[in-house]
Amino acid sequence: MGVWIWLGISIVAIITEILTNQLFAVWFAVSGLISLILTTFTFAWYVTVPVFISVSAILVLFVRRGVLKLVSSADVTPAEDNNEQPPV
Repeated sequence: MGVWIWLGISIVAIITEILTNQLFAVWFAVSGLISLILTTFTFAWYVTVPVFISVSAILVLFVRRGVLKLVSSADVTPAEDNNEQPPV
């Protein structure tokens, strides 16, 4: 039963991320998949729920910030990087 719950949470998070494209819900999908794996190894809900919460918090607070910086720096064109005006 727990496998289906974590699978549902992951699918909803993936769909939400596709619709919003804010790099926020994807971390809940990853956490849900980790909890799904733990559930398949017969870990109880009192283990998988704290793992889901803690992994989600770590990913949102630390990894998201780094990924956003990486993505925003990749969007800079060479003309913007040199503070030059692009040719007209």
